[in-house]
Amino acid sequence: MSEKEVEMIQKLSSAVKKLDNNKQSYILGVAEGMAISKGMDNKEAEMKRREVSAGVR
Repeated sequence: MSEKEVEMIQKLSSAVKKLDNNKQSYILGVAEGMAISKGMDNKEAEMKRREVSAGVR
């Protein structure tokens, strides 16, 4: 992890600790949704790369 990423995580951690449980759950849900979305984007990109390399469009 880069120094910038570590700093960002530390700031988020401090901020989340100050939130009530409902808001903490919301932030966690947003983060998980973004991670899932990014994972799907990566899977779709990999499928397209495989199709192109196999000559399929």
